Amino acid sequence: MSGSRVPMRWQIVAALLSIVPVLAQVRWSGTGCTDAGNMTLAMRFRGLPSPGETVEIGIAASPATAAYTLIVGASDGFWGTNALPLDLSFAGIPGCMLYASPDILLDSMPAVGFSPVPIPELPQLLGRSIHVQALVADPRIPRPTPVATSDLLTLTLLARPALTAELIHSGPTRVDTPPSWNANLPKLAADSTHLYAVHTHFTAGVAARSCTILRRLRTGGPWVAVATIRYPQQLPGIVMDTAQRLHLVFNCAAPAGDCFQGGAGGHRFYHLIFGTRDGSGALRFDTYLNYDEWPLANDGYLGLGTAADGTTIWSLADSSWSRIPQWWRSGSSYGTFPALVSSGSYLLYPVTAAQPAANRWLMYFGEFVPGAGNAYYRASTAYLWDPPASGARLLFRETHPSPAVGVNNAFPADVAWDERGVLHVLSYLLGTPDCTWLRRYDDGLASPPRLLPVGCAGNYAKLQIDRHGTLYVLAAGAGATVRLGVSHDRGESWTWADIPIVGVPAVGDARYIGMTPVKPYTSPALYDPDVLRVFFSGVDAAGGAQHSYYGELALPY
Repeated sequence: MSGSRVPMRWQIVAALLSIVPVLAQVRWSGTGCTDAGNMTLAMRFRGLPSPGETVEIGIAASPATAAYTLIVGASDGFWGTNALPLDLSFAGIPGCMLYASPDILLDSMPAVGFSPVPIPELPQLLGRSIHVQALVADPRIPRPTPVATSDLLTLTLLARPALTAELIHSGPTRVDTPPSWNANLPKLAADSTHLYAVHTHFTAGVAARSCTILRRLRTGGPWVAVATIRYPQQLPGIVMDTAQRLHLVFNCAAPAGDCFQGGAGGHRFYHLIFGTRDGSGALRFDTYLNYDEWPLANDGYLGLGTAADGTTIWSLADSSWSRIPQWWRSGSSYGTFPALVSSGSYLLYPVTAAQPAANRWLMYFGEFVPGAGNAYYRASTAYLWDPPASGARLLFRETHPSPAVGVNNAFPADVAWDERGVLHVLSYLLGTPDCTWLRRYDDGLASPPRLLPVGCAGNYAKLQIDRHGTLYVLAAGAGATVRLGVSHDRGESWTWADIPIVGVPAVGDARYIGMTPVKPYTSPALYDPDVLRVFFSGVDAAGGAQHSYYGELALPY
């Protein structure tokens, strides 16, 4: 956008911007004062604060508030010779503060809802901070000067985000089932030196199936195949515990021979633990601990997670479809929990999550109803172990009010805790105006959660919360994009954007699916709340899959 077309108010801001950028893109600070209805004024925001974007700004105020003035400033440190924040008592506005230099005043902003604020494409805005505050003038406010001010909203303007990706592996042929099938099961982990991933080549016949375990240095370089699982019944999962041991779970369906080197064969479930390293620091896969505490025939649908105290927990569906949860902490400390069952349905596709820095486990399942179609899930159900050695208790069961037979009515999407320990559960519910919903437990599970609409992100949408409390939902997009939902107000409102995927080779993939992100309960050494690190697959125009990818998306936004 040329300078002549940029509104003068933005040219003023660009000229006055601080030379020291703020790390967080969106943050709140300070405290507002009360308005005529004795409500504390607070800034609200949604959008991606990048040059060329249109963001939305609003306020939380008393219902009778009609309009406000928006103060836009280049500084939160000084206004001329006045240090900020500035106590406004001298102006007859006791209890209120000025936080932003009033370089631009936008009058008559409606107090109801959000107002669009376009950000021009000025290169000098990149990396700089803009400070925004609301001011309400209302004769009913009981102050000598009837004015109230809000807290401070600071926006740091960065370039539009992109998911940077690289090819992990290409299967021998195109298949209908992508390597990322079951995005609730972790397929990517890391220790201090290497990344590890699992690519599954899943054919209709068991004899041609294989899983390739790959690694590369965390600093970069090629992905190298280091081990193979043959005859998997379903996809395997991997996590890296806090002692940097890799846990691999899979269920074998070998018609003859072994599924894995060293004798792992037969129609059985296996939990293998790799902790021996070679001279480069990489894990060796020719030596391992074998904790196959369920050596009988099984139906798979595995779950897997690890915790801050070193415990790893997993589950499988046995041959009668009962859910068998198990745990391991050391060679002498492990066991099996009582089986979980749901009358008339099977508990499949679990998210197995551990609350960071707490002795609490959560398993979140889809309830599959047999005999009515392969996609008939009527409910999603969450169980808690608190502490893990105790029995499970039902946290909630979400079912569609009028489930349709033979379709996916409800499904577990994801689980995340914020840094205050507040649990957020993302779920899918068919046929509602917003098919993806967020359950937010604000008081440590003592009371029912807030149920918040997210948008129609789909049944395998994934959730992450950055260090500043911003919520992100990641879902498959069209073409070489992903859909990113962003909420700066703890899930109360959402902004959606199509984020480009860059770096993928031209190998015939038309779109990208199955985003399986690293979590604190899948790979603590790799997880960073301010970076989305994901395993995913590509599919061609006919829906065939052959390639798996690793991607990174830097946050916050």
